[in-house]
Formats: sequence, C-alpha cells, structure tokens
Amino acid sequence: MKDEKLFDIRLVEKNIAKGLITQDDFEKYLKSLKDEETNAREVIFNKDENS
Repeated sequence: MKDEKLFDIRLVEKNIAKGLITQDDFEKYLKSLKDEETNAREVIFNKDENS
C-alpha cells in the first residue's frame, strides 16, 4: 500500500490530479479500511440561544 498520507481526504483530489495516486488506488484504499461503526458515538449539539 502506498503512503497513507496520499489518501488524506483533504488532499486526495490534488494527489490524483498530480498523478501520485489513481482513482482506483483511492477506491482500493477505502475498501481496505476497517469498519469502525461499533466504536462511533452519537454527538448532540444544542444551540445556545444566547450565542
């Protein structure tokens, strides 16, 4: 697997455009990620009426 920093969601489009990775590389990377749904927590934000 290529350097995981290349797949950073903030940079992936730029890295694809530069030819550092391909769209296929990115899709394979996403499929290789472990499902962490069971570790997720719901976060509820209450809008402060005074802000």
